[in-house]
Amino acid sequence: MALDDFSGASSGDEPENERHWEFGHPFVKDDDGMDTLSDETREQFDHREAGFTPEEREKATADLRVLVTAHSLGGGRWASLDDAGSGIFAEPYDSDGFYMTVQAPEPGDDDASWEIEVGRWEPDDPDEEYGDHTSATGSPVIGCALPVAPSADEIAHLLKSVDGKPLLLAEWAEAPVGAVLAGTTMVVTERYDS
Repeated sequence: MALDDFSGASSGDEPENERHWEFGHPFVKDDDGMDTLSDETREQFDHREAGFTPEEREKATADLRVLVTAHSLGGGRWASLDDAGSGIFAEPYDSDGFYMTVQAPEPGDDDASWEIEVGRWEPDDPDEEYGDHTSATGSPVIGCALPVAPSADEIAHLLKSVDGKPLLLAEWAEAPVGAVLAGTTMVVTERYDS
């Protein structure tokens, strides 16, 4: 099938096999079934990059490609890309309330780095137990600021690891500053509960 550029104007030369533009989900879905680039997501991207320089836009695009590729390679069963396209949120079933985020740096912030964070949902009512709660708030437990940008394969490895062993997040959450997360090369750079 032919893909035609969408410019809003007719070119007069219609392709033999035209692919229709779906404004809700204009691109073919990846094998992982992600609904990408809806009108709402496009608006969020437009708002986010409104003040970017061309270099910052190029960097943000490269980071987004890494995240999308990692999500695709990692299985993505319990992981999702955030709407702004700057991170992945993973909360595997049976993780005892723990979750992980992978966050790309914000363009324009020269001191920012890629970050991996493990957090936990805490019941809003202190008298409720996790699992029997009516509402909860996520709180970061540990963070890993990465000295170099991770590859899509490295992020996918993290996603596969926590998907295969959800309680690995609880193990990682116990790591002190300076420790390497088990099964990775990522070093804990911050504890938020100390």
